[in-house]
Amino acid sequence: QSPPSFGLLSVSPAVLSVLVAVASLRYDFAIPIAGERTNAVHLVVLSIVLALISSLALALVILVWGPQLASLLGVLPLVQLLWLLPIALFVASTTQALASWAVYERSFEAVGRMRAVQGLGQAICQAVFGVVQAGPPGPMAGCLSGPSLGPPHPPRSPVAGPLPPAPRLLTLSPPPHPALGRRAVLARPPP
Repeated sequence: QSPPSFGLLSVSPAVLSVLVAVASLRYDFAIPIAGERTNAVHLVVLSIVLALISSLALALVILVWGPQLASLLGVLPLVQLLWLLPIALFVASTTQALASWAVYERSFEAVGRMRAVQGLGQAICQAVFGVVQAGPPGPMAGCLSGPSLGPPHPPRSPVAGPLPPAPRLLTLSPPPHPALGRRAVLARPPP
């Protein structure tokens, strides 16, 4: 690939990472710390709906001002591929919300597998597009394919029926003396 192709490669993930940061208004950050399961489910749904709205708004902006936007970003050779950005934005934002749900469910293995598959898949896509000499669109398509690879499969769906509550890490114990008050202690795992 040529140096301009690598320059274009750096623009694509930069723009996508900024858009992903604002697509769901960062409600996905609140999912792992939600106190109740219903709140976490509502946050997952809200994050995905906001990602969809943001992606549709971006698609409209690209439809109306695509060439001007490509010229402003200095990626005029990629004007024909700007339609990939809304798709990649929705997929990346949804994947982020599902990864946060997996953290809420304490399924860290799923998050680790997802990140490994995404990184490896993105590198393979970029290498394949480089070998077939796809030109400047190749690195961008390879870069934008990363978020779509390996979304986590939550151990339990956020919209499934009721589940037992997540185990508590801290509990309040009775005071050793009435004047001392209650204190937090590490909870013992259930038998």
